[in-house]
Amino acid sequence: MAGPVEGGTANTFLTDADYHLAVPQNDWPALYQRWKDWAAELTDDAARSDISYSHLRGNPYRQPLGQLVLHVVNHGTWTAPFFETVARCNTRFSLPNSSPR
Repeated sequence: MAGPVEGGTANTFLTDADYHLAVPQNDWPALYQRWKDWAAELTDDAARSDISYSHLRGNPYRQPLGQLVLHVVNHGTWTAPFFETVARCNTRFSLPNSSPR
């Protein structure tokens, strides 16, 4: 199934399976490669062009693609430490002590 990057839709946010460390360990490298492949073909004009999309709740939005990508990257930078903290405090997760801090 194509994800939002390939023009598909996100039908769910999280499933019970997503609460296992194996999911990011196994799935994220391939997802990261798909993002890199997609971004490698972008032009400056494409990054400045407006795109229309809907939020997970169905609210419609329109903004330049480059701003949307920066928004996604920003979420990735500030939520990673938050996710680790929540995961370590939540008994549904079992994370190894691998933090570089």
